[in-house]
Amino acid sequence: MIQDAVLKIAGPMKPEVIRALEHRFESLLHDSIEFHIEQDPSLIGGFAAYINGTVYDTSLLTQLKQMRKYLTSADE
Repeated sequence: MIQDAVLKIAGPMKPEVIRALEHRFESLLHDSIEFHIEQDPSLIGGFAAYINGTVYDTSLLTQLKQMRKYLTSADE
């Protein structure tokens, strides 16, 4: 089992969705996983998974930051 697995979510998430994410990461990483869940409303939506020092971030907050960076760099 992977010890350092944290799933940060913006709000409540159904247990079956969390299990589906665990299964998807197990397939990706070829290892068993069990998330420790933390709610973080600043994410706005989506999730960020922290697994053995690697961050898999699909949060809306990160997407908005990337969009802002892209749009401001396009002006230069």
